[in-house]
Amino acid sequence: LVPILVSGKSLLDIKQTNEFEFHLELFHGCATIMKDIQKRIPQQKLTTDKITSIQENSSLAHIYAQILAALDYLMSFIKKTGGDGNQTIPQYCEQWGLDHSSTLHLKQSVIASVSLFQVISLYETVEDSLALRTIECTEIAYKQELQEEQLILLNKLIQKFSEEVMIVTLRRFIFRYLSVDKLKPNIPLVSYLSDPAICWPYDTFSEEEGDKIEEIFTDELHVCHAYHSHNYIKRLLDEQERKRDLSLMSKKDGVPSSSSLLA
Repeated sequence: LVPILVSGKSLLDIKQTNEFEFHLELFHGCATIMKDIQKRIPQQKLTTDKITSIQENSSLAHIYAQILAALDYLMSFIKKTGGDGNQTIPQYCEQWGLDHSSTLHLKQSVIASVSLFQVISLYETVEDSLALRTIECTEIAYKQELQEEQLILLNKLIQKFSEEVMIVTLRRFIFRYLSVDKLKPNIPLVSYLSDPAICWPYDTFSEEEGDKIEEIFTDELHVCHAYHSHNYIKRLLDEQERKRDLSLMSKKDGVPSSSSLLA
């Protein structure tokens, strides 16, 4: 595979081809790959419409895993070569001779228009969509029930960062690490999440805050609590959505909400 991927590319040192990461190895070979790519090509988030079109495209849903594998290959190359952020993904693949079966799924119309300055957002969009389908397959070792001390810390983290940030961070950790590796369940979760470049949404921290995660995220939560921590936050979000739906229905039907009656 290596000769096909890098043949004739003068900017690549063939002696270093073992440094390229392949499917399910991306974050294990280089945990900070997102940060490394951002240094080479400043990144922007996909538009809401674009994210929705990817998540709701039925023709993509059954090939999320193949698309993610292709993005693994692609991002390993971008980390090495950099590139023009305005290039589309197919243009970059053609330039570097990646226009073959390994990247075939990146030619899907909704993905082909994505530029290199949006590649991280594209990866995370596909990854999050796939993780939602696979999280229930988490091994039993990582499904230990939460006790009061874990719930206290989780609620502090939610108050600091929001439910949305925490559920995405935990989901990515479970998908990137627990679905691939056999991690020791009793290791504090912060050992893996102390670096803001790993699993956290990339705009969560300022540069100063990124050095202080361990002051906030203490060690009551272990790797074995990851699954139920994720599901605890999911229940909170589901309840918030249910209340919003009830409020909208009440307004639509002209029925005053309980809060307005109390006022």
